[in-house]
Amino acid sequence: QKTTVNTDQWWKDFNDEQLNKLVDLVKEKNVDLKVAKLNLEKSQDYYQLIDSNKYPTLNLGSSFERQKLSGTGMVPPPYAGEIIQMGQIGLSGKYTLDYMNKNGLLSQEQAIKNEGYKHQIENVELAITIQVIKSYMYYQYLLEEETLLNERIKLHESIIKSYEEGFQLGKLTENDVNDIKSQGISLESNLNQIKQNKEVTKNILIQLAGNSNIDLEKSDAIWNYKNELPTGKVDIGLIHNRPEIKYYLSNIEAQRVHLEALKADFYPSISLTGDLGFQKEIGRAHV
Repeated sequence: QKTTVNTDQWWKDFNDEQLNKLVDLVKEKNVDLKVAKLNLEKSQDYYQLIDSNKYPTLNLGSSFERQKLSGTGMVPPPYAGEIIQMGQIGLSGKYTLDYMNKNGLLSQEQAIKNEGYKHQIENVELAITIQVIKSYMYYQYLLEEETLLNERIKLHESIIKSYEEGFQLGKLTENDVNDIKSQGISLESNLNQIKQNKEVTKNILIQLAGNSNIDLEKSDAIWNYKNELPTGKVDIGLIHNRPEIKYYLSNIEAQRVHLEALKADFYPSISLTGDLGFQKEIGRAHV
């Protein structure tokens, strides 16, 4: 039996609109995810730079010179004593013969790395989504426990009142009353612990959302989730399709291609160069 998993927004299977909005907020504001996306952009820019090495390089330059010539020296007329203005423009080109396909391999390596960074983004998205859902579910559990514990405390208060009445009627001892009050103190302590855990869990969600403000309410959608986890053997394809596995496999493949490209350094490099220049007198004045 093969296990099928919907990896595209799988958390929406819970049908919890509050959870959906929370995940969307975290994916928009999370710092780690922003860094992963910036790494991809930087890698893509580097790919464009490497890929440009496949083509000839052209350099265009120009210059302007203004010079006063001596009127008594070796300069012959009609230039003696004049100010001349000269303009130059030049074009140079260079092309390296990539007979070992080094540039092609380096471009291929960087393209593989780009795919790896995409898988890294998927991995970060998956990790923070899982953390959000776990924290959200725990927060919902704490809300449920808080409700039940408040009901128990309210019931316990009525029991204490009946114990005090029994003590006044002589049916119960003072120790009986103290024991039941001690149980009430324990319930209050448990309630305070739940409130602290709620605060800690909410702060975790706030940090995941880039310190955005979050308001969470009790949701019944989580408790109404009826789907069962798949049983049987896990398809090996699930492992290969995990984004962190894809990321590391991409790095391994990129290193393999990089080693192929390094072989070209053991062979001579052949380059073709050319220059084209033009110079013109653009004006002179007699002084």
